[in-house]
Amino acid sequence: MKKVGFIDYYLDEWHANKYPAWIKEKSGGEFEVCYAYAEIEKEGKRSNRQWAEENGIELLNSIEELIKKSDCIVVLAPDDPRMHYELSKDALATGKPVFIDKTFSLTLEDGAKMLSLAEQHHSPCFSTSALRFSEALQKTDKSGICEIVSVGVAIGAENYLIHQLEPIAVLMGMEVEKVHYQGDGENCRWDLVYRDGRTAAIHFMKGWSTYALQIKRAGVKGATLLEINDFFWDGLMDSMLAMFRTGEIAVPHSETLSIIRVLEGCLAAQGKAGEWILL
Repeated sequence: MKKVGFIDYYLDEWHANKYPAWIKEKSGGEFEVCYAYAEIEKEGKRSNRQWAEENGIELLNSIEELIKKSDCIVVLAPDDPRMHYELSKDALATGKPVFIDKTFSLTLEDGAKMLSLAEQHHSPCFSTSALRFSEALQKTDKSGICEIVSVGVAIGAENYLIHQLEPIAVLMGMEVEKVHYQGDGENCRWDLVYRDGRTAAIHFMKGWSTYALQIKRAGVKGATLLEINDFFWDGLMDSMLAMFRTGEIAVPHSETLSIIRVLEGCLAAQGKAGEWILL
C-alpha cells in the first residue's frame, strides 16, 4: 500500500471529507490516506484532531514530517487558494507526486513559482477543476467552436470561477486577449475575447446549482447545449492515481498557467467593472 498525505489549511472541508474514501475505493486499496496536516483550526468546524480521529488518519504536527512519511501528497485548501504556495512549496521540492486542489493559484506569479519548483525537482504535479473530467465534456466535438456561453454556481469567484474556465479551456483553449466584467458578484458576467476573435462568456447566477455551456460553431445555425451533471469526480480520482503510479500528469503545466493568467485577469476585471482588462 502506498501512503498518501493530506496538507490542508483546515481539515473539516468537503474535499478532505470525501477524498480518503474515494482514493481507497478507486485504487482498490493500493493507495490510502494515512497522514494529514492542517495549518489552522477553523471556527464552526470539527477540530483537526477530531477530523483525524473520525477518519482513522494520523494527524501530524508539521508539513516536513508529513512529506517524510508520505509516498504521495495532496495539497487541499480548496476554499483558500491564497494559501497554496505556502502549503505546497516544500512538497514540490521533494520529487514526490503532488496533486494540488482547485483553485491552483490566484496569480500567475505564484502559479509559475509552484510549477517551477515542481519542474526543478522533478516532482510530478498537476491541478485542475474536477469538471475537466466530465464524460459529457470529454466527448464534445471541439471543431469549429467560435463562441461559448457558460452558466454556473455563484458562490465566489476565487473558488468557483475555475469551474467555468476549465471546461472552456478544454474546448477552446485559453488564448484570451481581454476580459470584461459586469454585475454584483452573485448575478454577474465575464466576457472573454480571444486573440483570433472568438468569444466566451461566463455567468454566475444566484440559485443556479449546476454547470451548462451553450456552444456555437462557425457556419452552423443555432447552438448546442452541454450540461455537465455526470459524476466527474471519478475522472479526477483516476487521473490523480495515475500520476501517483506513473508520474504522468493529466494537465500540461503550460495549460494550467494559461488558465491562471485568465483567472487573474477576470479577478482584476471584477475590481474594475465596466472596463476591458488587457491580458
